[in-house]
Amino acid sequence: MLARDSTRINIVTSCDNAYAQHTAVFLKSLLKNNQNTCRIFILVPSDFIHCTSLARNLGSHESCVEFLKIDLPKHASFKVSQHVTAASYFRLFLDKVIPTSISRVIYLDSDILINGPLDELWAVDLQN
Repeated sequence: MLARDSTRINIVTSCDNAYAQHTAVFLKSLLKNNQNTCRIFILVPSDFIHCTSLARNLGSHESCVEFLKIDLPKHASFKVSQHVTAASYFRLFLDKVIPTSISRVIYLDSDILINGPLDELWAVDLQN
């Protein structure tokens, strides 16, 4: 079994400048249904300008959010479109930016609403 802090659920999402408003709604729904149980990592581009406003929007939960800046390799050619942005690929680089002490995360897209606690999902045994 992976060693993990059973009281904190590590959540990862990604966001770019165009998705900050969606991410704010996602975070509010996440924290409303999982109060004081989440440590949230938001993967953002190096030119992300909404860190302060997103954190301020979370009020007392601001301390549970950490922004991880990602620079996509310049030589990489990721297909982007109106529906698939560069931020869609950030999760592929998660192992390069997440703290080494983190052994397990739940990745959630930032355009969803959370309508319940995530502790049951977090408790799923992934060994087999």
